[in-house]
Amino acid sequence: MDTNAVIDYCGGKLTAAAMQKMNQIADNGFYVSAVVKIEVLGFNGPTADMQKLEGLLSLANLLYLDDEVILKTISLRKIKKMMLGDAIISSTAIVHGLPLLSRNLKDFTTIQGLMVLDPHTL
Repeated sequence: MDTNAVIDYCGGKLTAAAMQKMNQIADNGFYVSAVVKIEVLGFNGPTADMQKLEGLLSLANLLYLDDEVILKTISLRKIKKMMLGDAIISSTAIVHGLPLLSRNLKDFTTIQGLMVLDPHTL
């Protein structure tokens, strides 16, 4: 799950059908890169919003940076100009064979080996 998917889900910014699918995903176990946790919790929002975000992230399986993700990130940044956080998040999904839930289709859909799902259209 990408940063924007976490924020949109917790903020109730998805359609009713998409919220239902995201509820199922949250209930059945989901993964986030350590970078997503840093980005989400590094935001300084209202206490109630931050508590929702922290609550959701406490349910996530956290995927840390390891050598394989680091090497994939380096490789990806050499072939595609992108922000470091996005490169780490997409590399993490690729290395672990996971789809990435993100509304950031522009930056992610052209990455070979990465399946991207827009949470707004689930």
